[in-house]
Amino acid sequence: MPCGHALSQHVFFATYKCGDPENMAAACEVDGNEFLLQASISLSFLTLHALKYLLYALLSCVVLFIFFLGCVVVYVLSDCRGQSEHVLTFPSVLHYFFFSDSQRTHVEKAKASDDTDTLNERFTIGGKPPVKEMQAEQPSGVESSGGQTEVPTAQPILKASDHVNDGKVHLLLAATGSVATIKIPIIIKALSKHPALSICLILSKSASEFLQGQSHEQPSLKEISTYQNLDGIYHDEDEWRKPWVRGDSILHIELRRWADLMLIAPLSANSLAKISQGMSDNLVTSVVRAWDFSGLIDGARPGVPLPYSQHRPPDELEGLPEQFRQGGKKGILVAPAMNTAMWKHPVTEKQIKVLEDEWGVANGGWFEVLWPVEKQLACGDTGSGAMRNWEDIVSVVEERLRLRDPEAGYVKV
Repeated sequence: MPCGHALSQHVFFATYKCGDPENMAAACEVDGNEFLLQASISLSFLTLHALKYLLYALLSCVVLFIFFLGCVVVYVLSDCRGQSEHVLTFPSVLHYFFFSDSQRTHVEKAKASDDTDTLNERFTIGGKPPVKEMQAEQPSGVESSGGQTEVPTAQPILKASDHVNDGKVHLLLAATGSVATIKIPIIIKALSKHPALSICLILSKSASEFLQGQSHEQPSLKEISTYQNLDGIYHDEDEWRKPWVRGDSILHIELRRWADLMLIAPLSANSLAKISQGMSDNLVTSVVRAWDFSGLIDGARPGVPLPYSQHRPPDELEGLPEQFRQGGKKGILVAPAMNTAMWKHPVTEKQIKVLEDEWGVANGGWFEVLWPVEKQLACGDTGSGAMRNWEDIVSVVEERLRLRDPEAGYVKV
């Protein structure tokens, strides 16, 4: 029965019963052809099914690619608006799963360095090293072509302990949101004639808006960063340039340790209210809140006496370490500046009394207030509230830090 496995059973048994070999051979030939035909048809159907599923797969790939491309566009646009950290996108998910922790940290640092085509300059505390040794970008303070203020970039990492024996007097200059901020450049220039003076500048967010290169009187931060003796410009963003881990320095503490005297000029009405209430919601107020008001934490550096006396009985001073006994005490010098109506407001009087009476250096405290003057203000009003003349401010700083007479004694006010 040579064709038994290839033929249909009904044809085979019929021909077998008839006993006709020719009929059986014919039936075997017919069913063989039918089998080949059916096999061809089945193969064609299988091929069509395979092509259909392949087409489905290709369409799925196209859809995924379009989705991926859309996510990339959204990611880039959101990143341009500074919102990429809050947008959950397909690329960010891929970045999370396929980047190692070290790679992610490297990308974040590169992103924080703001490697766009700005005109930033890099420098470190105490000098301006070659390009290869530059640590962080200095904010350019210029406007972009779209008219928007550029975001401040990462600042030098400050370690106060690196400058203990630098032989310089340290002035921490700060400006808050008053139009009198435009006097900051001329104050720095006036103090830059003292080679033994090192200055660090802190700008609040609103204060930096007055120094964007709008006019000759208001140079850009890029230009200001080139001034002699200015060794750092810091913004609120510098406090959180990277996620803090144990062992990292804390900027507002390092700035306090570094400073021999802090000058806030101008001190706006808003910042005055914050300081008098002990608030610390930005870099300037955080430094003030963390100040060594007792004079028993930081102490004087070798060869650099501090501006104010300890106001302690002699027997108590004798029991203190030498850096506290002979070095004096740090202090904060403030020059309020605001509209006349703000200055004459009863709440301003209360806040000034906190600084001058309760916390004033004359009473053993750590604040000295340079009272504003009366003149025509930038807003057009005439009255009190204008910041003290910049020459007077420079003169007081020189006296407190003994820049003109290094042999002078402590200032007792």
